[in-house]
Amino acid sequence: MDRRRRRGGPSLTTVVTTAAVAYGTYRLASWVFDNWNGNNNEDEENERHEPEAMRSMPARSLRPSYATVDRRTRQVRRMQCRVETAKALNDFLPTLKKILEERTNFSGETRQLKQLRVTPQLESSISKSDLWNAIQLKSVTRLVATAYSYTLLSLTLNVQLHLLGARLLQQQQQQQQQEANENDSGFDDSTSRHKIVLTRTLDEFFQQSVPSLVEVLMKTIKEALVDWDVTDTTSLEITSDKFQEKLTQIRMTMEQNPLITFIVPESDKAQETGDINPIAKYILDETWDIMESPAWEVAERDALDAVFHIVRSQGWDPAIFGSDQEESKPLAVVVTKLRHTVTDVFYKNEGLFAELDRLPSVIELGQVSFY
Repeated sequence: MDRRRRRGGPSLTTVVTTAAVAYGTYRLASWVFDNWNGNNNEDEENERHEPEAMRSMPARSLRPSYATVDRRTRQVRRMQCRVETAKALNDFLPTLKKILEERTNFSGETRQLKQLRVTPQLESSISKSDLWNAIQLKSVTRLVATAYSYTLLSLTLNVQLHLLGARLLQQQQQQQQQEANENDSGFDDSTSRHKIVLTRTLDEFFQQSVPSLVEVLMKTIKEALVDWDVTDTTSLEITSDKFQEKLTQIRMTMEQNPLITFIVPESDKAQETGDINPIAKYILDETWDIMESPAWEVAERDALDAVFHIVRSQGWDPAIFGSDQEESKPLAVVVTKLRHTVTDVFYKNEGLFAELDRLPSVIELGQVSFY
């Protein structure tokens, strides 16, 4: 797979964003360390709520040391990973929202438009058309970038927590064997390396992947919206189907290559991990391998289709166009209301993750990671 990436935009430097990433990583690391110490009573309780799709998963043969792990325990632990993935995603949504809003902020253009209404003579120095073009570009970019980023973040956390959960289950088994042999000299506490894995992955995602994705999206959407002009009577109004056609056009361009190219580091970046704990580096490499696997590719495609379907059916379609699919709406109304769709669908809709989590390909991705 070609690991081409465009690294654009400055690194995040705000204290709030950096602190949010650090806090979220701490929460994940705390769960990884504390939540895998043999909660057998909870295992029996959680098993009753385990999805049917997970009960027929065969144990993979790639890790012989797992063969003696009780199958029921593995099933329950996978269920715990799915629950914690939802919690982790919820913890990181404010950070994601802040980054995307900073990079697609059009409040300045909105203020200038208001000034033009009050003082029309300013249009000699400020183009009303240019302002509207900037607003529609940033508004549509925020919608699409949020859909992509939300999906990629949820899948990334899915892989990370299942992978680390499996590693800790293996560690727990090894510790029990060593205690049985009255020899614990070879036991290695993996807390620090698990924190390294989480920090490296999430730092990469928020500081590199999302900004790079937004930059590429801006260029793609600008080309796609070249025939949209709020001030032009020929494109003054738009129907629901026409707006969907435009989003489909944008997706087709963006998804010619898997979006994982925005997450998996290029070879020179991967070499920078050479100075970290060898086990942590191994887990990171395993993470990248899973992200480049067919299981990820299928899960990414299915999850994106589900997200964009929900964005339309529960977001911009009923909120902006209503029940009449043929009725035209002013383009200015559409582009300015999209921000409400983003908030309602991605930051207020608690059922969105559940829709993704029940997709068979997403479940399989977690199973592949929990080997």
